[in-house]
Amino acid sequence: MKEHHERFDKGTLTKLSLLRRYFGAAFNIFLNRFPRITIVDCFAGPGSDREGQPGSPKILLDILQASQEAAFQKRVPVVAVFNEANSKKYQKLKILVESFHLPKSCFQVETRNKPFAELAPGVNSYLKEKGGASFLFIDQFGVKEVTRVIFQKLVEIQACDFMFFVSSFHYRRFIKHSTFQELGLLTSEEVEDIKPQHVHRKMAEGYRRWLPKTSRGSRYYVIPFSIKKNSSIHGLVFCSGDPMGAETFLKAAWKEDPETGEANYDIDNDQIREGQLTLFGGMQKPKKLDMFEQELKDRILNGEIKTLQEAYLFTIETGCLPKHGKQVFTSLFEMGKLADRITQIEYGLLKEKPIPIRLTEKHVKD
Repeated sequence: MKEHHERFDKGTLTKLSLLRRYFGAAFNIFLNRFPRITIVDCFAGPGSDREGQPGSPKILLDILQASQEAAFQKRVPVVAVFNEANSKKYQKLKILVESFHLPKSCFQVETRNKPFAELAPGVNSYLKEKGGASFLFIDQFGVKEVTRVIFQKLVEIQACDFMFFVSSFHYRRFIKHSTFQELGLLTSEEVEDIKPQHVHRKMAEGYRRWLPKTSRGSRYYVIPFSIKKNSSIHGLVFCSGDPMGAETFLKAAWKEDPETGEANYDIDNDQIREGQLTLFGGMQKPKKLDMFEQELKDRILNGEIKTLQEAYLFTIETGCLPKHGKQVFTSLFEMGKLADRITQIEYGLLKEKPIPIRLTEKHVKD
């Protein structure tokens, strides 16, 4: 089991930064949309490294503390559960949690000292409360804790976002070990065919194949963020059944990685330097954005994407942001392909009637 007496490395700090960025935004969204909220930190650790750098429980508690007035004013009850199986770490965790004096009128903060497999029965009632929202952070060591059964049960819970760490490098290296074979995520042939820097992307594909064959599984977001730790590639996987949840994580990811929103290293070997021009004077563009823009243009012009709502969902599904989609619409309008200038594609459109994308008569004739 990973110890926390060492200093957090850059990879761990990236992971924690993503957690802070995502949950800092998500909690405020939860407060405005749901009558109750549950947060579970499944592998909380003691709360900090040896130099006092905050770990996941302190990050989450800091955000809750900063938002306590809003929670009180909106009268939204919040349950926060912090679990750590290791007894020594648990004692430090308990001291940390007790040092936060959140008002009991709207915050119910609990600590647990259980293995992950034994945690679920004690928190299921919170997660499945009708109308509530929940977030789980599963900072497992390795890959074995998030099994197909666990993954599918979490996916089926309404308004439940979850984020988990995956030691993708070890899965790739020890794919033929019985532990990884039993997990059944990827085959050894699939793993052997991928580049080391893309292994975490491939892991996310495996988790997508675990999505249940239901209406909920048909539009569900499984988003990877690859993290380089020394020479190894690991990462986070974020999961949500709500485009707003997916967009919130993607905004955090693109702040962490302004080039692709997907890694703390040059995942596609774009070799882009800030401010660097191309041979013809334009700014360099990452392969991911270039491919997204071309595909969205093609789908709009061939009629496959007919409404702004469809364009928004496609943008999120490809791991891009609404602002990236808007740039495509601006380009098409300036090329004379669209009849209307589109000023925004956003989540709010999903609450409206479908808004058709109108091509110019010239383009239709062409």
